[in-house]
Amino acid sequence: MRTYGTKLAQVLSLALLLIPASAQPEKQLSPKPAAPIDCGYAQPCTGTVCVNQQLTYYCAADDREIICQNDTQNYVGGPQICCVGKNPCDRCLVRDRWFYIYNYNGVNGSCTPNP
Repeated sequence: MRTYGTKLAQVLSLALLLIPASAQPEKQLSPKPAAPIDCGYAQPCTGTVCVNQQLTYYCAADDREIICQNDTQNYVGGPQICCVGKNPCDRCLVRDRWFYIYNYNGVNGSCTPNP
C-alpha cells in the first residue's frame, strides 16, 4: 500500500513536466554588440573580447574556395573592447557582377572608460 506522501510526490513530478516552457524561468543571455566596433575611433569600453575565426566561401565562377577572416566579439564583462576592421579579402563573379568578400579583423585594445 502506497503512502499519501509518495503519491503526492508523483503528482507534483508530473505537474512540473506539464508546465509550459513559457511559464518556466527564462535563461539570462549575455548582451552582445549588434555591430562590429570600428577600430578607427575611440570607443567606450564594452566588455568584449575578440573571437578569432575564419569563414570559407565557395566561388562557383572559377571553382575555388575563398577563406577570409571573420572575427567577432564575445561579451565577457570588464574594461576591455574588441574593435573590428573591415578590409577587402577577395572577390567572386556572380551573374556577371563582382561580389566582394571582406575580412573582419578583430583587435583587443584600449578603450575609453564608460561614464
